[in-house]
Amino acid sequence: MMGRHGRRRISILVLSCALAVTIVALVFSLLLENKEEEQCFQFAADLGGTTYDENFLEKASKIRGIRQICPILEIPVRLKLEDYTMDTVWMAVDADVLEKKVQKAREVPLGTTPVLLLGKNSLAEMKDSNEHKISENQQKKFLDSFEKLELKYSVASQKADAENEIGEVQWKDCIVAGILSSPSEGIYLPYAQGRMLCEAFADSEIKKALITVQGKENYKKAQSYFEIQ
Repeated sequence: MMGRHGRRRISILVLSCALAVTIVALVFSLLLENKEEEQCFQFAADLGGTTYDENFLEKASKIRGIRQICPILEIPVRLKLEDYTMDTVWMAVDADVLEKKVQKAREVPLGTTPVLLLGKNSLAEMKDSNEHKISENQQKKFLDSFEKLELKYSVASQKADAENEIGEVQWKDCIVAGILSSPSEGIYLPYAQGRMLCEAFADSEIKKALITVQGKENYKKAQSYFEIQ
């Protein structure tokens, strides 16, 4: 039989192991928390009725953790790809500021033709001429051969309709430069190209801003701040 001292040694050993596990878990939790507070997060803030100007930038920059604010222009468009069409909104933003994970890409020189970055799920709402939604398999086929996509667009706005004297949809070419795994939903183009499109065919008012915040807690608080504006 095990004596009293033997049982005591086992109890101490068990307690020591439990304490060691607790300390390791606590250290890991603190390291993870510190990492999250050093990490930068992004979100697109809806400005509501707030004007994007120096006054807005001055106030927003005082929010704890904010590292960068840049404008987003939204361009309502209809896309056409083979037999599929979709109404969506392009987001024109500074590509160097946008936090993104590129799945695949190619170099495309900028000109007058819109150059797009597609989120990997951004074509999910496309429908064919019979109103059948695009399948995941067909989406994958399109994205796998993104360099060869003959994607066309038409700006969907009252200003664009007024410019169109024929009354029919005027399709124009656009170029897909890459596929993003994150953000996975949106379609992005360079801010300068978006501004030219807005000035010509759409509303050029800045209604959203891309907010970069350092620290997870600061990120949550910044989101809450803009939600109640």
